Amino acid sequence: MLVVLHHLSKLTIARALEQNHVPPH
Repeated sequence: MLVVLHHLSKLTIARALEQNHVPPH
């Protein structure tokens, strides 16, 4: 369950970065 939540959070952050046009890493 915790792993799923962590993965979901990662996806959310990735989407936020994409909207801001900021390449991850």
